[in-house]
Amino acid sequence: MKGRFWFKKFPLEVNEANAYLIACPLVREAMLVDAGEYPAGLEALLAQHGFRLRFLFLTHGHGDHVAGAEEVRERHGAEILMSRADSRLCGLAPDRFVEHGERIPLGQGEGVVLETPGHTPGSLSLHIGEYVFVGDALFAGAVGGTASPEEFARQVEAIRRHLFTLPDSTIVCPGHGPCTTIGVERVFNGFFVE
Repeated sequence: MKGRFWFKKFPLEVNEANAYLIACPLVREAMLVDAGEYPAGLEALLAQHGFRLRFLFLTHGHGDHVAGAEEVRERHGAEILMSRADSRLCGLAPDRFVEHGERIPLGQGEGVVLETPGHTPGSLSLHIGEYVFVGDALFAGAVGGTASPEEFARQVEAIRRHLFTLPDSTIVCPGHGPCTTIGVERVFNGFFVE
């Protein structure tokens, strides 16, 4: 465990996507971020630590991030959270729509929803503790693909405004590939170097 929250990354087989589990070890509440499939070992890990899966936060509506959502909800009773725009995109009915600035309680802490649209119309990120879960908005050394130059500009502006204002030490947890930090991406990511 690092800091206030317990953290685990699940590399998935579907499109080499990532899912993440973050939990408050004192209250034993957990949240899964993205579920392109049901993560292998999730059930055993929750049982091992005595965690109750309270939420499934979906960063965006692409299948490699949401295809396992219904199974997670059915097996654990987790409340699915996502944006209204991306719910329409993928046809998934979440338990609750969330939007920028909303706070999501998790044990003795909370996460803050950040809008990072561009890759999809309703892409969201979640800042919780020393982590930020960014879906496909930002990667180590790259950004997510967009459908138009206008959407690309919107995404870059959202990253600058909502992600790059976080502390340099914040661990960036992307939807694919390795984790990085805000400080590294702000300084070295070629899409932002001027």
